[in-house]
Amino acid sequence: MLLDLSGATPSEPLNGILDNQLDTLHSDYAFIIGQGPVAKNRSIPSTEKDSIASSEWDFVMYPNPAHDEVNLILTNEDIPKDVIMYDMSGKRMFSLNTMGTPILKLPLIGLAKGAYCVRVLDITTSKLKILIIH
Repeated sequence: MLLDLSGATPSEPLNGILDNQLDTLHSDYAFIIGQGPVAKNRSIPSTEKDSIASSEWDFVMYPNPAHDEVNLILTNEDIPKDVIMYDMSGKRMFSLNTMGTPILKLPLIGLAKGAYCVRVLDITTSKLKILIIH
């Protein structure tokens, strides 16, 4: 692979790409081209506040696998949440706002059999679960 650095300035040796690192992904392998050693494992520091916020609420989804409808039970229902269902390609199938409703019945009629992602989110937190329709 030939990396063209002809337009690079001394302050941006790799044209400023991703903090002077060029990330490349190709089917079954990936590699990084950089000026120096690259940390293999990067961790994102978490704070105690973030840990508490992410575990404040969750939702229950049943039955799973489902056929005609699925029930969602939302905890901490005083905070409005958005419910979004995606197919496995990422296409949004539907979305709605709960407006503080603790129990939702979502109709599944018209959806093809298969796996879907159900995401419930509020202002700060997002939870995702996989739903199987049979």
